[in-house]
Amino acid sequence: LLEEFPELDADRLRTAVERGVARAQSTSLDTEGYRVVDLHLQRAEATEESAERSQIMRELAETLEQRGDAERALVVRLAAFSSVPVFADLEPLLRLAKITLRWDELPLDRMAAVIDISHDDSPRLLRDMANAWQQVGRVYYAADCLERVLLLSPADPEANEALEVFYRSTGEWPVLIDLLSRRTLHEHVEPRERAELFREIGQIYERELADDSGALDAYQEADRLDPNKPDVLEAIARLGQKVGLPEEELLGVLERLGAIEGKGDKDRAQSLVRAAEIAKNHDWNRAQALFERARKDDPDLPAAVDGLAMLLRDRGEL
Repeated sequence: LLEEFPELDADRLRTAVERGVARAQSTSLDTEGYRVVDLHLQRAEATEESAERSQIMRELAETLEQRGDAERALVVRLAAFSSVPVFADLEPLLRLAKITLRWDELPLDRMAAVIDISHDDSPRLLRDMANAWQQVGRVYYAADCLERVLLLSPADPEANEALEVFYRSTGEWPVLIDLLSRRTLHEHVEPRERAELFREIGQIYERELADDSGALDAYQEADRLDPNKPDVLEAIARLGQKVGLPEEELLGVLERLGAIEGKGDKDRAQSLVRAAEIAKNHDWNRAQALFERARKDDPDLPAAVDGLAMLLRDRGEL
């Protein structure tokens, strides 16, 4: 070509020739590929046995997917599954739907019916099925799939996290409490993480369900697992007064709250005053010591000053 057209740029001509050769080779491959497709279709039409015909269609779907034709691979795989539904179709159907974004074409109800929960891949497939249900707007079906994942693999992190987000978004608080409670039973969960779960359960009982007794039980369990957390002790003290926790037990909580070093002096003083108000019903010496500690933390706290003055007056020491 250069001899015939010496005026052409050599590099540009070489690039054009290489592109032309590559295009010709690609066309040749396409032609050969479609011949393979035609052969599969001819075999499928020639057999009257549905199982055999479905198997031929599956082989064709695999061929199309390998050639990068996901759209037609999905159609052929759907035809095979429609004829004879089998577990082995689930993964390729979900994969092809994800590639093509043609979620609405999946027969999700029939697919769910053929899941073999004894198969090792079932948890993963159920997670993928949950995603498919979510893509078509049927979120409760998605949640059901994730709950089935937890039946097979209770500690599955993806299913637990997704269900927690879902139940919070729908405001299904009793179901969320059940989910979090199940997570506290997992062997691998550390005491601090378990305590955090009980703290969350306590918050749900108190804020969303107005169940003070349920909240108190959860906070107390959180405190048993990871003691002396200010927010947990504050919750126990607050709820204990509402539900009638024995004064000696409530006093102990408030004293622990007032002894936490990381707590601000003024906040600690408030807790000590509350403890002193309870203690003066049982032990004046203990109450006086608590008022004095409160004044040390916050000398200008009126409740501490007045409380100590009234106590000393009642004792005849003022």
